Amino acid sequence: MEQVEPMEQVEPMVQVESMAQMELMVQMEQTVQVEPNLVVFNAALSACEKGGAPQQALSLLSTINEHELRPDLYTYIALVSSCSRLAQWERAISFLDEMIDSGIKPTKEIWTGVITACGKAYQWKRAIELLERMESSSKEPCVNAHVLTSVISACGRVGQWREALRFLRKIPAAKRSELHYNSILLSFRSSIIFGVNDTFEDSSH
Repeated sequence: MEQVEPMEQVEPMVQVESMAQMELMVQMEQTVQVEPNLVVFNAALSACEKGGAPQQALSLLSTINEHELRPDLYTYIALVSSCSRLAQWERAISFLDEMIDSGIKPTKEIWTGVITACGKAYQWKRAIELLERMESSSKEPCVNAHVLTSVISACGRVGQWREALRFLRKIPAAKRSELHYNSILLSFRSSIIFGVNDTFEDSSH
């Protein structure tokens, strides 16, 4: 029977993999005189992000620009996910705007990552604005439980329990999880810390 590696062993292994990929890119240029392409950079970005080295992933962007390579969807997915891990919400939104301007349609994974970055930085109003922006950007229903979960979490962190409940009601009961209810409970406790008024305030924009 195959043995599953503990998570604390897996992440360092992925970090080693990302470093090996970056070293390989340098060797390609210096020894073989072959410039790494976007596929190679995207693989390194993804390895850094998934290996718990998001700052290293973001630093690779300058190297991509130096090679005059145009980021694609997979590049932005890794960059936004790295921003999400680091709570760099302004940079995440910047990447979102940049990809839209370049004609790349954001996926739900991108929207979720940007909203999560805002939530981790206590930017709950930004998270709601992004959700509304996401809804208005598509004629088809595009908001799913994952996106709403990120918004609920963003509201819960700062004690906006009424907003958290409002978005929880948009998720079918069958798709609600312990995570959702924990976020609601957190919002009740956080409302005391942040001094949130108990009266309802219309947050529509």
